[in-house]
Amino acid sequence: MSTKQSSRLTLADVLVRISGADLPPKVKADMSSAVRKVAAVLGADPGLIPVDPANLRRRLEGISHQVAGVSPGRWNNIRSLFGKAIAMVAPMLPGRSVFPLLPSWDALAGETTLNFNRRVRLLPMLRYFSERGVAPDGVTLAHLEGYRQAILQDRLRSKPEKAWDGLVWAWNACVREVPGWPQVPIPRAEKREVYIFPWSAFPESLHEDARGYLRRLEGTDLSEDGPPKPARPATLVTRERQLRMAASSLIHKGVPKEDL
Repeated sequence: MSTKQSSRLTLADVLVRISGADLPPKVKADMSSAVRKVAAVLGADPGLIPVDPANLRRRLEGISHQVAGVSPGRWNNIRSLFGKAIAMVAPMLPGRSVFPLLPSWDALAGETTLNFNRRVRLLPMLRYFSERGVAPDGVTLAHLEGYRQAILQDRLRSKPEKAWDGLVWAWNACVREVPGWPQVPIPRAEKREVYIFPWSAFPESLHEDARGYLRRLEGTDLSEDGPPKPARPATLVTRERQLRMAASSLIHKGVPKEDL
């Protein structure tokens, strides 16, 4: 089933699939209970919650076991069962793969070659490649990007961006240091302001309003009813960046810049 097709389904469809599955009654009951619990925590009827793994992951990331009203172990178990239930109707990347490595990957990533940290970070992706028949000599940047999309879109595990950052570090270190490793480095994006647009990307009227606000904080315009204590230069720099960040976030959310 494609992601596009699964996005039309809801958690109610997942419950129907579980009820008709060839599974032991206890397993079916536990999976159904997990789906209903997640729906209750999200505050909506199962029929109103689309099967969208990436969206569900983002919504669940902000929910602790305290909010769910259960113990940490129980909440982890609910999330695990919920992920297995979603996998019945949508393409999902398993939280832990045990697929054996291709011999060529095993030779490169053996315990005698990679240190523990690199091996732990890279093994899930190497198993992913092995399952799809992608050997070291056939890896391209498109394969690497495909795995990144898979962990972002098709997995419920929290903080996939952080996992990807660690993986990029480990992979690029192997490119530099491990003989025979695929010479396909993963580009590292500059994170500090790549999502924050310059003022030239916004209407000039918005920029002028921002300048006026900063002048008011600075306290240099005596005609303005400014703050009791002028803001420090460092504070003004921070406020200017925060204004651009807020405006940029709205554009990323789809708000037309003309409406800002």
